[in-house]
Amino acid sequence: MKLAAALLLALALDAAAADKIWSAVLLATNVANPKPAPTELKPVAARLQRVFGYNQFEIVGRASADLTDDAKLSLTPTKTFWLDLKARRASSPDARGGYLLNLLLFQNDRPLVDTVAVIAPASPLFFRGPMSAHGQVIVVLQVQQ
Repeated sequence: MKLAAALLLALALDAAAADKIWSAVLLATNVANPKPAPTELKPVAARLQRVFGYNQFEIVGRASADLTDDAKLSLTPTKTFWLDLKARRASSPDARGGYLLNLLLFQNDRPLVDTVAVIAPASPLFFRGPMSAHGQVIVVLQVQQ
């Protein structure tokens, strides 16, 4: 009986520890012959095209971290863009096993976004960043299990 309870507890802890948050800074452009989407973006490439209207997305930088209940994280996908996150497991059934994030997105030391959002697996967050000389900057956050 004790062994079964210990195994169930270990499985529950492994499942909770399996969540990661992945962030990426993208450069979005419209080109005559777009490159295929990077592997990490394939599940959301069509959505990115529909939302932002660009046909090519290149990953400029990425970062990930373990995501647990009551996590406080800093993600630095590039030297210029970084995020501070406070995450807690969302209790609403609409959250589909996701997290409630208090999120701050910075460009250098300047805050660009200060928001609270729910993020769930298969439901990434996108933020339109500033234009650069080479295209539109887009920041992506995604829960990975």
